[in-house]
Amino acid sequence: MSDTATLNSINCSIIIDSNTADLYSSYEFLKNFGVSKEIVCFSSGLEAICYLQEKVALHQKFPNLIFFSLDLKDIKGEDFLTAFKIFESRFRKNSRLILMKVKQENSRAIELEKFPEIEIILNKPLLLHTDAHSLTIIRSKKNEIS
Repeated sequence: MSDTATLNSINCSIIIDSNTADLYSSYEFLKNFGVSKEIVCFSSGLEAICYLQEKVALHQKFPNLIFFSLDLKDIKGEDFLTAFKIFESRFRKNSRLILMKVKQENSRAIELEKFPEIEIILNKPLLLHTDAHSLTIIRSKKNEIS
């Protein structure tokens, strides 16, 4: 991706969060900041994995940004990471994983920092005034996303 590419050159982002309020606020955060052309939301980690499996079956690109919650109702964040790592690297290589957590989950989030697939850890809910720096990081990463 060229240095002159706009932030909208990130084609697709997905958000995975079983908390409806957090899912909505994350969606609004990404939409208002213009992070990507398409934003797909899932309240189920298993549905998100099925979505990614469908992308593989159809030989389509994975979403560029994947925001996922540490605890989902159907699977844990660790389980989502394990499932994500099973996909061939040619599918997942241009995806950036962003972990979303509530402040009380700091010890588990620190354990998950050991996963090199996680680019950024953000506190929920995502707020424009507190997460602007993180969005700057995402913006700088866009040049690595093709």
